[in-house]
Amino acid sequence: MPWLALILGGLLFGSGMVLTRGCVSRLTVLAGTGNLRAAMVLLIFGIVAHASLKGVISEPIIFIKTITLNTGKFTNSTYFLIITVTLSVTLTLFWALLIRRTKPKLIKLLLACIMGLLIPLSWAGTGFILYDEFDPIAFESLSYTKPYADTLFWIVASSAIPPNFGVGLVAGTVCGSIVTALVTREFRIETFESTAQTTRYFIGATMMGVGGVLAGGCTIGAGLAGLPSLAPATILATVSIILGGFACKYALASTAFLNVFAGSLDRQAQPQAK
Repeated sequence: MPWLALILGGLLFGSGMVLTRGCVSRLTVLAGTGNLRAAMVLLIFGIVAHASLKGVISEPIIFIKTITLNTGKFTNSTYFLIITVTLSVTLTLFWALLIRRTKPKLIKLLLACIMGLLIPLSWAGTGFILYDEFDPIAFESLSYTKPYADTLFWIVASSAIPPNFGVGLVAGTVCGSIVTALVTREFRIETFESTAQTTRYFIGATMMGVGGVLAGGCTIGAGLAGLPSLAPATILATVSIILGGFACKYALASTAFLNVFAGSLDRQAQPQAK
């Protein structure tokens, strides 16, 4: 298990997620509603992710991933089975209690269930429905880090390479967001409001691009799709993303960081005139 890459990547992605005020999946939806800030973040994210996978910064990434920890004995032990079962039961009880306390609307629960079902449907789609012995494809589920790198590469070289599952995922998410925004009349163009805000989003997008590759996924790939497997790598990556987000949020609360990264979305309340 590449523990250093998972921790470092998770911390970077979580911090970048806070700086850009959303993970890649959320920003993809926002881009479809006319948010140019989100669109710029996704463009930079895709470029940096592709550079981390196959480009100029791929060598340092590969080196960091060579620092591993052998977890074979632990994952094959009875203790690991007990831990995974206990964790599964605990999470199930936690979400059941949370639903009981918050009492969300039925439609929200149904939509959440549909989103959850997209994970096994993606595995089934790429592993069985689209299976072709003469043209094999990768067995994958929902994720946005590698798909954005693939989408960027396909856009500039579509005559040489065919679109894959990731390209379809990105295109489908954006198109769905555009249609929904138009139907609900929520489509409106939004852009940056200050130089500091632009800088903050640029840095956050870069951090997410590198972090997503190091951690092996984003909040969707490592979290929503990875956590159900209860693999140590996905758990470590997800926990690191959460910790990175909290750490960055705490840092932004300090005056020094606000002076550098203060954007219009993080304005301090102005005193009212007497």
